[in-house]
Amino acid sequence: MRRPGRTLLAFAAAVVAVAACSQVGTNPNVPVAIELAPPPLPAMLVGDSMRDSAGTVVPLHATVFNSRNDTIAGAAVTYLALDTTGGAIITVDPGTGLVVAHDTGRVFVVATAGALQSPADTIIAVDTPTVVQPLDSLVDTLDYTFTGRDTLLPLNVRLLRVSGVDTAGIGHWLLHYTVLYPAGYDNNDSTLAQLVDGTGRPALVDTTDASGATARSLRIRPTTASFADTLVIQAAATLPGGAVVGGTPIRFVVHLTVQ
Repeated sequence: MRRPGRTLLAFAAAVVAVAACSQVGTNPNVPVAIELAPPPLPAMLVGDSMRDSAGTVVPLHATVFNSRNDTIAGAAVTYLALDTTGGAIITVDPGTGLVVAHDTGRVFVVATAGALQSPADTIIAVDTPTVVQPLDSLVDTLDYTFTGRDTLLPLNVRLLRVSGVDTAGIGHWLLHYTVLYPAGYDNNDSTLAQLVDGTGRPALVDTTDASGATARSLRIRPTTASFADTLVIQAAATLPGGAVVGGTPIRFVVHLTVQ
């Protein structure tokens, strides 16, 4: 025989559980999701805080959402580095999200709000690059006659840190290409010779590989319009704040004729 007291207790527990679920679903201050913004640049420099391209210190930043997908302003967030080296690569201030790099390497970081944890982002720390080295001829001549297929002229550089007799490639760093001449050159115009990435897409920005090298080529297609002129193409890497690595950008000069 079921006892009335136990029935009342079970009913009361069910009411409390339903009320709690209802509160989580409607309370705008209860977090249900958290999103960690990615780093502003592919890599940060050893011995420095994480910065954007302008040189401004940028701490980690997470956004917390409620069940209505609205942002919870002022939600308490804690930041954590999943660094198995015990902080030898980076340290993260758990309250502010300020990141400081102490050595080269790669570390996962997460943000938490209550019982929630964000998907991990990756922080990469590299040594400060000092030299941009051309990997292809700085002056070249290309005469293209219709062949029915594309022609590619590599225009690559390598980003290095040179310290005494030690030389090391710097990977994960942005390098920008600019067509200086002719003025107003549109790299997205498919009738022109274009700087492209390894997949054939027009691209003026590259991220160096593990050896510090870029992968950009000047492409002439069978559909490229007739052209007889010189292209001057600049390749430059900058440090946060705008200082040019090596002091002077690399310039490629291509005397191009498309018939």
